[in-house]
Amino acid sequence: MDENLRCHCKFHRQYLLPCRHIFHLDTEIKVLTPIRWETYIGMFAECGMEVYEAMSTVWVEEEGSGQNVMRMNIVVRIRESFEQV
Repeated sequence: MDENLRCHCKFHRQYLLPCRHIFHLDTEIKVLTPIRWETYIGMFAECGMEVYEAMSTVWVEEEGSGQNVMRMNIVVRIRESFEQV
């Protein structure tokens, strides 16, 4: 089994905590083991709320025209500049 239990829902990506999908999976297959809970606890014990400050935005581009891709690249570069400021 994968050591990094992940879900692609907004809650899990935003808060880095088990979401309803993971809890539902845990009712069928016990995936939230004591070791995994220790991983969640340790992540916040080491860094506290700085865990959220270190997160970055990930953009997934949809297939589209070349002009849309160029436009999205510009938006990503601008957002990266704002994050550096």
